[in-house]
Amino acid sequence: MSKKLQRRIFDVINKSTIKLVHSCRTIKVMRPYNFVIPEIVYDESSSYYSEFNAKYPLILEKILSEKNYLYGMGNNQKEDLFLVTQTLAEKENGNCIVFRLVFGGSENLPLRALSYPIPVFKLCDELYNTSRNFIIEIIHMNHMSSITNMLDISQVQSSSYYLQQRIEFIIKNNFPRLLDHVFFFEDSADTIEACKSTYDYERVQATLESLLSPEFKDALYKKIEKYPSVLEYIHAHDVVHTQAHVPGLQILSSRAHTKNIAGIINVGGKQEEFFYEARSSIRDTTNNNGDTLPNVQLFTKHHTPPYYIIGNEPKLKDVTHHNGEVPNVVKRDLELLKGLHY
Repeated sequence: MSKKLQRRIFDVINKSTIKLVHSCRTIKVMRPYNFVIPEIVYDESSSYYSEFNAKYPLILEKILSEKNYLYGMGNNQKEDLFLVTQTLAEKENGNCIVFRLVFGGSENLPLRALSYPIPVFKLCDELYNTSRNFIIEIIHMNHMSSITNMLDISQVQSSSYYLQQRIEFIIKNNFPRLLDHVFFFEDSADTIEACKSTYDYERVQATLESLLSPEFKDALYKKIEKYPSVLEYIHAHDVVHTQAHVPGLQILSSRAHTKNIAGIINVGGKQEEFFYEARSSIRDTTNNNGDTLPNVQLFTKHHTPPYYIIGNEPKLKDVTHHNGEVPNVVKRDLELLKGLHY
């Protein structure tokens, strides 16, 4: 890596206001000394070398920009940030980074659900002129959510399919350049079975209890008490957020992509802090031989899951029928839709 490129990387990190998140709490504004920056190897004789050096810090700056409703990045595996940025900065060679967004299932979705992918769309639309080495995967965990939360799978699927139509409308009318980059999926019974076959639940619970902070363990016990299958749900997060090809996923888009996934940038709201910390802690407890990749976790400012209705907030299918004051967390998320055709 040239000294000039290293200085530019340091400068980008110094200017970023994105926080590093660990153990379900914000710990610090990121600074270069928080990272071990790996050597970036690139053929200096290549005619593309100078372009790569110019693109790399620009891409890094866009990923670490708070303006796209982002507030944090996971502290674990944080050095993977530089590996995924390198793939994005390289010339097109069939490799890509996947931006992955996962929806939990719900029988009745709020209008706010439309705001969840907007930070990803804005970020990728900004990246488009600098790099097209990316795809966006939107995954609906319909089956897993139905089992965990005791929901009617047919109603959950109906809601998620309608949400997909609305999101596709948003892409077509606001981010048309991304049309060929976005793909929709849902889980299946095979996804659940694949998770079970690679998981030792007793070992996982023991690992979580030994590694996690008292506050986090408290949250874990409460979730297990309310949802006995939460350990399966935690492992599903591990599989879905770290593997290039998630077992049993069914594609909902009319076409499939043909690129080789070289890394993952997961994007989720504040509620994902719990599951991020949990899946980071259990990496050595699975019998998983899957294709785990470099992966980064970005957190959006969605304070509560945008696929569950809060109070009197407007519903996705029936926007006009809601009464009373809308909670502030809902108002903030809905601000993302202002100026968009949806």
